[in-house]
Amino acid sequence: MQIDREFLYEFFAILNKKYNYAVLRGYEELPDNFKSHDIDILIPKNEYKRLKKDINHLLHQFKFQLLLVNENERFHTIVIAKRINNELQFLYIDFFFNYSLYGVELLDANTVLNRRVFNKKVYHVLLMDEFLEKYLNTSLLNVKYPEKYKYIYEDIFNNEKKNVESILSTVFDDNSIQIETLQQINGKKMLIKAFIANIRNKPLHQLKLSISFVFYYLKGVLFSNGFSFSMTGPDGSGKTTLLTELEQIFSEVYREVKLYHFRPTVIPRIAELFKKSGLKKEVDENYDKPHRGGKTSKASSWFRLFYYILDYIIGYYKVVKPVLFRRGVVIFDRYYTDIISDSKRSRIYLNYKTIFMLRKLVPSMDYNFIIFVDPEKILQRKQELTREQIDDIYEKLNYICKNDTQYTPITNDNDPQEAVNAILDHILEKQDIKYRKYFK
Repeated sequence: MQIDREFLYEFFAILNKKYNYAVLRGYEELPDNFKSHDIDILIPKNEYKRLKKDINHLLHQFKFQLLLVNENERFHTIVIAKRINNELQFLYIDFFFNYSLYGVELLDANTVLNRRVFNKKVYHVLLMDEFLEKYLNTSLLNVKYPEKYKYIYEDIFNNEKKNVESILSTVFDDNSIQIETLQQINGKKMLIKAFIANIRNKPLHQLKLSISFVFYYLKGVLFSNGFSFSMTGPDGSGKTTLLTELEQIFSEVYREVKLYHFRPTVIPRIAELFKKSGLKKEVDENYDKPHRGGKTSKASSWFRLFYYILDYIIGYYKVVKPVLFRRGVVIFDRYYTDIISDSKRSRIYLNYKTIFMLRKLVPSMDYNFIIFVDPEKILQRKQELTREQIDDIYEKLNYICKNDTQYTPITNDNDPQEAVNAILDHILEKQDIKYRKYFK
């Protein structure tokens, strides 16, 4: 969904009036005909600190919420979003403070901004500086310059070669650097040359940037910026429809969205484990009947419970956390909550309150939704469950909601879109609360 045009007008009116900034790319469409979801802006870091107050005011004015804030020494990213009817409107804004790589500054913001151009609507960088931002990074990472920007390369090579090579000679303190040869040189070697040049010419500034890089790197290792959520409800409660819609919505916003069913399954199914060990000859794969298994002993139930808990723990750090650190979204259909509410499905015959208490051993999702539907509707959709079984599951789900505020009940009796919207609104509200502190 295209971003609110009035928001863009107001945003750039404030930037034009009060701040030293420049759009890095895609500025031709701003602010009138902007069809993308990503804006890159170069701005000195001290100016950005002032700008945050104006951004906070704009978000309130246009009823946007913060879905993500990600910080590093090179740029800060904010993702703003709001639900309009049944659609999610969102915008990524990257605020660049310099041209740098791994904490090594290549060009400072003020040098580039001194050459900025005003096209009567927004300030933007010169084509030469737009080229340098991408070309320096791809060269030092030994990555090929993108084919889609080949026309920029050719324009610069034909018209700005001397100017660009003059800048490169300053960056690397080497007069022999040429545009056509930079990408053929070892990137790590050139990055070291840039670092040495900075230490020689502006040691305190480079030291500060290096410390900042280490700080944000460690912060990125310790704290993730993605989010996770689970959804639990009886068979026939419409979870699949809701999950499919939510997965599609978040896939438009996030580069990585992973959907798992019940558990991470980083360790094999118990039946497969027994088969490999020779304790069992056949594995039951009749998944259409999840309640098909017979009653198990107390010992077997305890074994199954802790086996699944082990999978949740290992799986969280092996498959869930990496996605969250890459600023992705992880979705679970059911998760550990299903064992509490419908343990017979997992052939765990233990008191549900005991299983509920042991949830503390399982890494928690950021958001946990429990779906409630009129039992009569479930009976119409799923002949497998009896009314008694549905009532039993709901008794346990109500117990969970009553005794743990991390679980949010969602009613799905009417149009499924209403339930999707309720879940979206909850996530947006909580994400905004989480990140709003960055703008105070």
